Amino acid sequence: MATPASGANANPNTWLTLNGKPLSFQEDAENLEAGAMEYRRNEIIITAYAPRPIEIYIDQVQLHTHDYGYWQWRPRSYAGLYEVRVTAPGYPDAMTNVRVIPQYFTQTLYQRMQDDLSAIAADLLFSLVSSISERVKSVRRLQETSALQDYRHVRAIVQKLGDILSEIRRDPYYVLSKTTEQRDWHEVWQFNADSQSIGGDAIHVPRRSTGKARSLTLPTRWQVAHSTVSYDVYENRLLKQFLQKQLVAKLNSIQERAESEIKQRSVTLAYMQRNHFQNAEDERREITALKGAIEQCQSMKVRCRQWGSERFLHSVQSNVLGGKATQVLLKHPTYSRFYKLYLEFQQQLQISLNAQDYLTELSVRKIPELYEMWSVFALTRMAIDELLRNGYEQVSQGLFYEVEKNNFRFEVRKNAASIVLAKEEKRIKIMYEPVYPNRNVTRAEGLVTTNGRNLPQTPDMSIELYERNKPQAVCIFDAKYKRVRETDGYYYPLTEDMDKMTNYVTRIKYQQHDSAARDYRTRNIVSSAYVLYPGNRVYEEGDGEVGGIPLRPNMPSQLQEAARKKLHDILYEANMI
Repeated sequence: MATPASGANANPNTWLTLNGKPLSFQEDAENLEAGAMEYRRNEIIITAYAPRPIEIYIDQVQLHTHDYGYWQWRPRSYAGLYEVRVTAPGYPDAMTNVRVIPQYFTQTLYQRMQDDLSAIAADLLFSLVSSISERVKSVRRLQETSALQDYRHVRAIVQKLGDILSEIRRDPYYVLSKTTEQRDWHEVWQFNADSQSIGGDAIHVPRRSTGKARSLTLPTRWQVAHSTVSYDVYENRLLKQFLQKQLVAKLNSIQERAESEIKQRSVTLAYMQRNHFQNAEDERREITALKGAIEQCQSMKVRCRQWGSERFLHSVQSNVLGGKATQVLLKHPTYSRFYKLYLEFQQQLQISLNAQDYLTELSVRKIPELYEMWSVFALTRMAIDELLRNGYEQVSQGLFYEVEKNNFRFEVRKNAASIVLAKEEKRIKIMYEPVYPNRNVTRAEGLVTTNGRNLPQTPDMSIELYERNKPQAVCIFDAKYKRVRETDGYYYPLTEDMDKMTNYVTRIKYQQHDSAARDYRTRNIVSSAYVLYPGNRVYEEGDGEVGGIPLRPNMPSQLQEAARKKLHDILYEANMI
């Protein structure tokens, strides 16, 4: 084991500064005060208290430098939460998080966008899935769920997790990854096709052949391939996130609700005791139970964090989106037990938990992805409102994935009719990431693209109008976290994005069979294609077929109205309203 450098401080909080601020490795730290920003050079500098040498990894990728002690970091995935790991000989790895601030929005608006997205998703879930009476019933059920009920559910899950973790700890799931390294010739166990010599010094090894003394020239340095064990796989990421984030977040929520309930019950108890109510003792027992739940929640949080710091989880990322069922999660004797608990956790706590889970996922998303999700959902809400005002009725929805009955994950289905509305003979389909196949590879009636080569086209969102099951018009929308400032001081979409919208209009067609010609012919079908962007001007080109709709959190009411009017005009021109 390496020996720590003389004079080094064992506390990693003293090792580095980020943009002139000490880099904190405290639990749950996000280092927001360092002001790390997207599109900007952020400086990490070593201090006199740090051991030597240290290495810095950001989201599992090493940050290199040509001047040791000074690192420049330009976030490669835009704003969001980044995981930082620092290694030093003789010290355990130090890990923390850094929140990178968006350039186009303030951090407050970034957080508002997360809240908006959750609210819009929940609103769509209730309004599309349930009748009014069912919606009220669901909300009432969520409101009536007490802190003690949630505590008992989580306690049972944590107790089961203890046994599961003890088994996983003995044989955690891993994959083998091939890496190469340089070795001296005497450290190479076997010379084979995977061994490559490196130019430089060589030695002469004597050997005897047919009675004559000969020598073999052997390079002293070799590059050899070998397999290393990696625990950084999806299943372990899901386990770590479940332990350190989802469970801890829910336990925090239970504690806060329990503390609030204790205050309310204490007032009630005092009143009951003053007036000699016979059931005052029942109220006192409830308060005692709530206090015990708070203590146990604190203890369970410690256990969850300890489990999340298991040796095999040390180098595993804790940020993972979704809870997809892999073969390992379904069939592995131990991981399947964990996954069953994962689903049970969501099923028992129902939609209230899923909203929390969703917010946890949103908090780790990078801002371009978050903005694209937010703007598409915001436009969906606006479009549905407009269509309902014009006499349409919701026919079906497949917007959200369903894990089990009444247990939805806020993740949209792609390339499927997510929302269908109808009015007389008209049917409107709202689709997310629709795939329009290339006409060169499909010989069937339907929407296709005539784009070059054989590639499909996949915009972020489409609103399609059908009459008698025949497509009549298509409105395309693409979300772009990009904008450019023009000489008038306003922000507009990029020229390249406008070119892409024009390409959608001219290339996406309706392909139908021409019986007279005994062949398939295409006709124009896209009535408009618009960019959703964080600007401050409704923009259009030519006759309004292409343009940009500004969408930002907390937009001025005048700009909101302009965006709604533009959407109304788009739907009107497509003969949808």
